[in-house]
Amino acid sequence: MTIFIAPFLSLPVPLLPVHILWINLVSDSLPGIALVAEPADKNTMNRPPRSTRQGFITRPLLFQIAWVCSIYTAIALAIQGYGVANKLHWQTMVFTILSVGQLMLAIAVRADKSSFFKLNLFGNPLMLIVVGLTLAIQLMIIYMPFFNELLKTEPLTGFELIICLAVSVLIIPLVELEKLFRRQPKVKISS
Repeated sequence: MTIFIAPFLSLPVPLLPVHILWINLVSDSLPGIALVAEPADKNTMNRPPRSTRQGFITRPLLFQIAWVCSIYTAIALAIQGYGVANKLHWQTMVFTILSVGQLMLAIAVRADKSSFFKLNLFGNPLMLIVVGLTLAIQLMIIYMPFFNELLKTEPLTGFELIICLAVSVLIIPLVELEKLFRRQPKVKISS
């Protein structure tokens, strides 16, 4: 969505193909693999079975995807616009926000409805390893000249990096708000 909407806002293309490849192959895939090692939710056996007629993409999941995508696209585009206007390393910033944001999303969705804040942070050591390793590699991509050349990135200033990390962590409360909404009891209107 970020790539699609940016030109309509008179912004340059926010990511290069190599950035998209990195996000898809590393920032998405490795946390996805680590989610397989996630311990089962405590309430798994208390939930009724899923209907065989229900598809894989449920209405609540579709809402979560739309919610996170919309808000995060707006954030990435706002940072891009701010970066372009203030002559910052905007492309590396957008790349970093989307890459690190994927890691934060993986942490936030470890449980379907349970709050991230109620989960044992160390309950899935593989996730911590994957997130730590991917963050370290992301920093190498930003600050090592070889990777700057290979992935067309530029070293971020401390201010730029703090913006990227702070904005990326915002994904956790955004997902938590959506989970809170889904945990609310449904109100039935009687006629």
